[in-house]
Amino acid sequence: LWWHGPPAILKGWMDRVFVSGGLYTSRMRYGAGYFRGRLAIVSVTTGAPRAAFGPGSRGGDFETMLWPVQYSLHYMGFSVLPPFISYGVQGHGYSYEDQGRLEERLRGNLTAWTSHLGGLGDVEPLRFPDWPDWNEDGSATG
Repeated sequence: LWWHGPPAILKGWMDRVFVSGGLYTSRMRYGAGYFRGRLAIVSVTTGAPRAAFGPGSRGGDFETMLWPVQYSLHYMGFSVLPPFISYGVQGHGYSYEDQGRLEERLRGNLTAWTSHLGGLGDVEPLRFPDWPDWNEDGSATG
């Protein structure tokens, strides 16, 4: 994330790759999208510790901040897995702990990422509304 949204390079990539008439059409979206049957996961690093994130917290709420990227992946047909967040990857001159503790946490983050990747087959995708959830005009059915 950059300024609480997708970085420009990711947005630009999506604009160039997820092209209307190519990878999606009016009927080839959501559960009928080009990437149906494929998984996607968003992985994010933060400079701040885990405690700084969540509803009302200083760093923001990842569920809210990641929704546009995750929903765009769903729009393209992906089954989107819950995000992986690697907290406390400090940089740009910000530091709140000594180097030894930082290195220990970074090793832990890498171990957690490796473990997470190994268990993706057991992870339930996020739930997004899909064609059966909408009326003909696009409004929610219930």
